Order: sequence, then C-alpha cells, then structure tokens
Amino acid sequence: MLSKKTERKLRKIVGRDNLITGDVGLRVYQYDASLDMAMPDAVVFPRDALEVSKIVHLAAQEGKPYLPRGSGTNLSGGSIPARGGIIIELSRMNRILKVDLKNHRVLVEPGVYNLELQEKLAGEGFFYPPDPASQRVSTLGGNIGENSGGPHCLKYGVTTNHVLGLEAVLPSGQIIELGGEALQQPGYDLVGLLVGSEGTLAVVTKAWLRILPLQDATRSLLTVFDSIDEAAQAVTSIIKAGILPAAMEMMDRPIINAVEDSVQAGYPRDAESVLIIDVDGPPEEINAQAEAIEDLCRRHNAREVRIAVEQEERDALWSGRRGAFGAVARITPNYLVTDCTVPRTELPSVLGKIAEVSRKIELPIGNVFHAGDGNLHPLILFDDRNADERERAHAAGREIMEICAAVGGTISGEHGIGLEKKEAMSLIFSEEEMEAMRMVKETFDPAGSLNPDKIFPKTNNDKPSAAQLAQPTRTLEKELLDLLGAERIHIPEETSEEFRVGSIVPRVIAYPETEEEISEIVRMAAACDAAVVPRGSGSKALRLGIPERADVILSLEGLNGIEMIDSDNFVTTFQAGISYTCLQDTLEKQGLRLPLLPFYASRATMGGTAATADSGFPNPHLNSLRDLVLGMTVITADGRRAHFGGITMKNVAGYDMSKLFLGSYGTLGIITEMTMRLAPAPEEEAALVVIYDNLHEALASCGEFFRVCDVDSTIELHNYCSAKRLFTDAGLIDTIEKYPQQWAIILHCSGRSSWIDAKLKRYKALLEWKEAGVSLVVKGADARALRIERSDFFDERLKGESVSSSRNIKPSGGRIGRFKKVEMGENSLALQVSTDPGKVEGAIRAALILADAHHLQTRIACAPGSGLVGAVFASENGEQSKEKALKLAMDATVQYRKLGCNYHVERAPLNLLGLIETWYTTSCGLAVMKRLKQTIDPHNLLNPGKLISMKDTQSTINNS
Repeated sequence: MLSKKTERKLRKIVGRDNLITGDVGLRVYQYDASLDMAMPDAVVFPRDALEVSKIVHLAAQEGKPYLPRGSGTNLSGGSIPARGGIIIELSRMNRILKVDLKNHRVLVEPGVYNLELQEKLAGEGFFYPPDPASQRVSTLGGNIGENSGGPHCLKYGVTTNHVLGLEAVLPSGQIIELGGEALQQPGYDLVGLLVGSEGTLAVVTKAWLRILPLQDATRSLLTVFDSIDEAAQAVTSIIKAGILPAAMEMMDRPIINAVEDSVQAGYPRDAESVLIIDVDGPPEEINAQAEAIEDLCRRHNAREVRIAVEQEERDALWSGRRGAFGAVARITPNYLVTDCTVPRTELPSVLGKIAEVSRKIELPIGNVFHAGDGNLHPLILFDDRNADERERAHAAGREIMEICAAVGGTISGEHGIGLEKKEAMSLIFSEEEMEAMRMVKETFDPAGSLNPDKIFPKTNNDKPSAAQLAQPTRTLEKELLDLLGAERIHIPEETSEEFRVGSIVPRVIAYPETEEEISEIVRMAAACDAAVVPRGSGSKALRLGIPERADVILSLEGLNGIEMIDSDNFVTTFQAGISYTCLQDTLEKQGLRLPLLPFYASRATMGGTAATADSGFPNPHLNSLRDLVLGMTVITADGRRAHFGGITMKNVAGYDMSKLFLGSYGTLGIITEMTMRLAPAPEEEAALVVIYDNLHEALASCGEFFRVCDVDSTIELHNYCSAKRLFTDAGLIDTIEKYPQQWAIILHCSGRSSWIDAKLKRYKALLEWKEAGVSLVVKGADARALRIERSDFFDERLKGESVSSSRNIKPSGGRIGRFKKVEMGENSLALQVSTDPGKVEGAIRAALILADAHHLQTRIACAPGSGLVGAVFASENGEQSKEKALKLAMDATVQYRKLGCNYHVERAPLNLLGLIETWYTTSCGLAVMKRLKQTIDPHNLLNPGKLISMKDTQSTINNS
C-alpha cells in the first residue's frame, strides 16, 4: 500500500482527478489480456513527460516498483504489476503532435490508438504499416513496447522498422531523447533496443514514426482450402515465386465458425482453412500478382478463390480476421494464446503437431495466424474455473513452444514474454545469453524497479570475471602461438608501417578460423589487459577515427563461410569475414539477393558492414541494414559466445540485442555470424536518370518520386562531380557528358520485367506532369553497373588501380596477412551527414559553401528520402596543408551542428584523426552509451576509444 504521504505527493504531481488509489478502481488494473493478475497500489494518469519524470523520481525515492501501461491489451502479462506499486497509465497522453507528410514522419504520444493514427493518415493518402489486429484498442506506446507486427508486416516490416526516435523517461527520472527524424544516427542503436523491451528499460513518452504513402490500389483475395496443409504449402509457393504480398493470413475451421457466428464475414463454414491475401501497388502490377497467386493456390487444390477490389468488399473479408480473437471469446470462457513463430516451410508439420497436442490434452485448439511470416497464434480453449483444464492448457502452451523452438522458431513473435513466458526463455537462450540481456536491464534500471519480474527467469548465476576464465602463465604472444600456430599469428616489428594503427604498432596480428579460437583469444587478452581490435578487410578502418589502444589485431578473414541459404524461407546465415561480393554472388546463383548495398561494397566484409551499421544509400521506406538482420552471434568482452535473434522475421523474445551490436564498431562484442533476410533476385534492373541544373528543383522532384516509389526502389541525387565519376566507373561516361548540368537524380528500380516497365512509365509520367528536365533510362547490365559503382562513393582510388580490383583482400606471404594500406590523401576529407529529409537541402548547401570557402572540389551524393548526405572534399593540386585541412574539418563541425545534423567522419588523413571531432549526434543518449560500454566491457578492452571514449574528460564529443 501507499503511505498517505506518498499519495499526497502523487496527487500534487498529477492532480486529484488523475490518481486512483481506492480498492474498486484499482481492481480494474489488476489484469490485462493475459491470464495473470496482481493488484497495484496506485494508478496515475500523467499528461506529459515532465509529470512522468516526477512520478518515476518519487517512486525511486519511496522504493516503489512502477510500470507503464496503455490499453491493457497485453497478452503475456507485461502490464501486470507483479510486485504491486504504481501503474503509470499513459492513455491521457494521446495527442498526434505533428504530421509531416512531405517527409513521411509523424510525432505521437504513447496513448494514441493505432487505428486513430491510421484513420487520420488515410485521409491524407498515407498509412502507418504496423497494424496489429487489436489496433482499435491498442496504443502506439504498447505497440512500441511489444514491437507489434500485424498482417501487413510481411511486406512493410514490424514496429521497430518504423520507429525513428523516442522521448523516454529513464529510471533515474531523466528525460532523454534518442534518435529523431533522421533514418540513421551514429552511436549505439538505443531506439532499436528500447522497442520491444516491454516497458522494462524506460517509459516512452513520445515517438517519431515513419509513415508511407497509400498504394494506388489494393486487391484482397480469399482462398478456400479443404486441407490446412495445402493452404500452408500455397503460402510457401507464393513467396518462393518472388511475389511479396502485403499480407497473408490464415484461419482454420474452428476459428472460421467462431468468426461466422460473430461477424458473418462470408467464410465457408465447411472449409478446413481460408487464406486471406492482400496485394498492393500500381493496378497493372497487382492485377498480374493476383492472377499469379490465384494460379498458385489452385495448383495446391484451392477449391475457391475470390478477389475483392472495392473497399467495402475488402473490409468484409478482413472483418473476420480482425475480429477473430473477440469471436473466440463468444464460444469459450477462456483461451490461452501461444504466440510463436516458425519458418514458413515448417508450418504444415508444426500445425500437424499442434493438432496432436489438442487431441492429447482433450481441449480444442483453434489456429489464426500470420501465414506469410510464420507467426502462429494457436488458441487453446478452456474454462479457467476448472483447475484441471487450466493445468492442461498451460502444459499444452509449453509443449507448443517446445515444438516451435525445435524447428528453429521462437517462443514469441509479437506478444512478448512478460510474466507468462519467462520460464520458457531457456528454450531459445542459454544462461549466458540471458545474463547479457540482464546486464542491459541493470544498466538502465540498477534498482530493478521498472516493471520488475518480467522477461527473465530468476537466476543465481555468478558470472566469473574475464581474468578468471583464462589465467595465462606466459606472455600473450606465446599463448597465442600455442593456440593458433606460427602460420596464424604475426608479431610486427616496432618500426612496421603496414600494420600500424594510427601511431600504434600492435603487439600481435591473429588469424583465427573458428568462434572457439576467437573466444580463447579474447579471454587471453583480457587476462593480460590487452586491447583487442577486430578487423575485416580494413575498408572502414579509418571511419570514426582510430582506437586508443590496439594490442591485438583480430583478423576475421578466416571466418568467411556461408552456414545456410534457405531459398524457401528467404534467409541466410553466414560468418562475419565473408565479403559482400562473395555472399551476393553466391546468393544470385540461387536466384536470391541481399537487398542491401553498403559503401565500399567491392571490398567490404559483412562483419565490418554490420559493425559500422553501413546501409549505403538505403531505400527510404525499408531495407536498411537494421531492417534485414534477424540474428547475430557475438563474442563478448569476457570471451563468451552469445547468440541473439533467430531465423524468423518476427521475434520478440527478450531484448533486440542485435540492434545494439549493429553500429557498435566492435566496442561491445565481436560479431562472428549473422542471419539476414533475403529477397528474390530481380528479373530486371533499370534506372531513370533525370538531369537538372538547379538543386532546389532537383530536390522537389526527389520529393515527388519519394511519394510514389516502392520498397524495391532507391532515389539518389548526385552533383556533377559525383555523377561523372559514377557514370565513368559504370562505363557510361558518354551518357552523362551529353548533359553537363549540375545535378542528376538516379531512381533505381528492380523486379519482374513487366512491372519494371510499368514503374518507369509511372515515373516518366510524373516528370511530364512536372515539366521536369532531361531524362534517360538505363536498363539491364548498365543499370546494374550503375547501382554497384555508387557504393564506392567514399572510396579513394588506390594508386594505379581501380577500386573494384581491391575487393576480397586476402593475406599474402602464407597465412600472415599484409593489410592493403588505404589512406586518404593529405588534402581529402569525407563526411557522412544524417538528418531529417527536410534538412537535406541545407546540408548539401553547407557542403557547397565549405568547398567554395576553402577553394576545394567536392563530390556530393545523397539519398533525400532517407536524409543521408555524403560529401568528399579535395583540392585539385593535392597541395593543401595540414592546417588548412584541419580548418576545413572544424568549419564543417560548426556548420552541421548549427543545422542540427548528425554526422561522422568517413575518412580523413591519419594526421588529422587525433585532432578533429570524428562524430556528432543530436541524440542525448551518450551517457547511456557510456554506461552500456562500462557494463558490457568493464575493462575497456574491445576497440577502446573507437566510437565511445571512456576517458574522464572528452573534448571531441559534446552532446549539449
């Protein structure tokens, strides 16, 4: 219970009408949509972040647990006050604060209902892709806490793919802003970590969300099957055919009949299953898709296929799916939802095993699920008043989770772990992996007061220190010699230049070939207080400066295998040392591709790409690196192997630790393996090039393209210097030299040949309507060359060779690698700026002003819809002094801070890296980043000084 004194303090913060302490009022908040119950001591209704901060601060003073809550639709007990305390009810923080249609952004408070936002956007021709079935009553804050998906996540991604920034209150009471309107920011991905953390790390008070334009047309198909197995096989066939529907939902006979009793959606009661499919896009494209889907379904013995075109028909079909859970409540007192995800190809066998469980426990189990992404929702029907039925239902839920985990699935796709599933976490995580997540929890919430007792089972594990794990009796060099042998270590001379990292010559270069060897090396290094710097090809070695220490250079070149390519489920697992080109070439031979083009693609490794969160110039709507990574294996600072995520697209079991390691530059752990989502290799590629001599007009056209482009298209803008180099590298110099204007838009699209022509026709019609500048179309091999070469925007030519010839750098001289030395010239500086799309023109003009003021040439390219701008500055004669280069870097810092942009130094001369600020972010999360670094790498041994400096004073990064 609350003391009268605490109650008075709460009333003073929120007012008498925003506080509930009476027994009757509190009973309404002792449950959510799960089966658990617990009584709170008080419920408060704050109106803004400041009131939330005061409540949290008071709870900390009084030693009271607390938790955030929205509509209480949580299905795993996440909003149950397990230890009593204070519920912070966010339903009155329900304003849509800003709608920026031009830049496809909205700013909302957590109490806004999902459907409320959808309806507001629909009137403007936009939508917010995550659309859980509970959208009428679930809040966006709850969606963020659970990383909700919904039917349309198959094509457009889940909540985490659309949350760009958060305002949140930490357990200390501090109000913090993370991320923002920009698509990417340097630093640890704290936004990605908070999404799906089930309200256990911070209380979200505002969110910047990415929205998308409504497609021109949508078709909904209802396909009817006499076998649930054949329906599941049809799902796999559709995806394998290279068709990506907007949604694919399935229901079996028990759910069909419950729905028909409730909403009369028009489903045939005698069917064993129905499959509801949405396709959206230009009419000519989706008509072809609908025909192809109908053909594939009939090949799998669909007895009926209905196509709904008008909105009223579509709403009728979908009313049943969206009302399925409510309909089940009409036929049973209680149901237990076992939300699991499995690879699509495992659906038939898993559904068969669930039927066996139903027969064994003698309780009916109905199935309604997101078939396209394998997210199952078996509903175990029982009467909670019957203790025996309740026990059998819970036992069945556990068995279903075991079945799904055994086939590579996960125990929660979108409903969370909460109270209900925390004991099942051991099915998919080791104790070491859960301990790593607990460390994150302790970093944010050292007192354990925020939504306690959720997600993780109790543990008595005492974690040994890194020094206890390895006690070398000899020098590090000798220990490594015994481990790897003379062929796989190298000890450089003190005067060695080729292995120098800034001013540091490392003690040892190690070439492990297995994760076990990396673990042992890290343990040995920790015991010897030696700093470990991971390295791939070295293509990004100078990005964000140089480390403070580099005792052991850990080359990942030996970990270059592909563990798995699953062409049916569109997923691959590979080792970190594999090159991007090798992976992509292998995938393309199997009709697949990784829809990602990082910078330095011609020689980058995938581990380096992930460690630096390098997405290149991504699609403005989807397919940045963080959208594609499903799972990751890392070696932690104490030498432990930890695996996070999995092989399924929807997975909310525990914290999304993969997001934390993406972009961490090897400072939190060494990435050794990744699992990523794939796409079908396109039949054809094409690029529409539009030439302008006015920057403002060019950006205006980019905005128009942004409005109509799809998830398979990218939009870039290059100044003439950049375009000339790009077209020269692609062998198309004659094309661009015909049009020596200043700016070139390159709109790249891919897909089926017939769809490409339709897209190009649409884009060209837009140009004609705008009376835009000269345009030309590049197709086939030329379009592919243009796409690939743009990844080398930041790359400097090695003396006497092209960039492409430097890819797949291999060790020479036996197993002792000699790193190819790639440095910027004394006169060159390369910056990458990340901002909200509305500030792109200002960021470009700042680069032009800098170049003019310093009498330099500048190469500029940007992805306007993503808010990314790249600029490379160089003098024509190569005679710029160190002092002038330093002044340029300092002026750039002033310019971009004044504009409120994030930026980092992509490449710079070595003699400048210790003198200039290497990155800046508008986010105020640096203190949290430092605490995470201290917790996860307490001895500061992993790539120390890179990204996060642990010195007491830090003059190079100032987030004020």
